[in-house]
Amino acid sequence: MQVCKLRVQELVKSDLLEYLFKEISFVYKKEFGDTTIIAGEEFRLRNGSTQSYFIALNSTDTYLYIDIVCGGGSGGIINILWDSENSFVKKAKGLIAEFCTSNGKTIEEIDY
Repeated sequence: MQVCKLRVQELVKSDLLEYLFKEISFVYKKEFGDTTIIAGEEFRLRNGSTQSYFIALNSTDTYLYIDIVCGGGSGGIINILWDSENSFVKKAKGLIAEFCTSNGKTIEEIDY
């Protein structure tokens, strides 16, 4: 499993969600309070397995915290990942960074 945590100052969550839904195939969305979780899965042809991914967005007064989580995608006799989990995290992080930059917002990766 690969995990990445980001922090963005004063970003409108609904705008980012709309952008992510255009760029990535999500099949689930749940909102409760200041938190939204979106999820999806993809079949990975190179190893014949399914990979699940989740993005959680949590709004506070000053920041939007974004957790990107990807798991699965391994297969075969020795359970090789072929870097698919990391590929999704990089893709999602890149899309979020692109969106933030185009909206004049600073994004930073933070430790868990």
